[in-house]
Amino acid sequence: MASASPVKITVAGKINDPFFHKCVVCVRFLAKENKHVTAECLQFFETQWEEFLKKTANTNKGVFYNHTGSPLIYLNDGETYIGDCDKFMTYALHNFAYLDNTNLIIYQKLANDAFKNTINASRTRKYAFMNFNF
Repeated sequence: MASASPVKITVAGKINDPFFHKCVVCVRFLAKENKHVTAECLQFFETQWEEFLKKTANTNKGVFYNHTGSPLIYLNDGETYIGDCDKFMTYALHNFAYLDNTNLIIYQKLANDAFKNTINASRTRKYAFMNFNF
């Protein structure tokens, strides 16, 4: 099991990425079940995500420059790099005995719903849609 030292787990990723949502569910569960764990979840649209990755890499240096894709997980404001979803699930298993056997289809639905809800709830930005029929 995990040690009693406080840890802040940051999960950042694209709002439409099912693996991001899988990590969000995990980190929220860990924070709820462990009083020494705090969770930070940062979701982005595609262009925001690219800017966030660049900024994070420039701030934290090292292995952060090599990170590709979504999500990105790290501990204590960049002190420790975890990596992607698979590495985070391994970290959660080894440190908290957390195991997730949920089908990825569930997380795909969460990702789609989150994307739609964010678009529909936005009052400060306008979005345009185009449909092509062939």
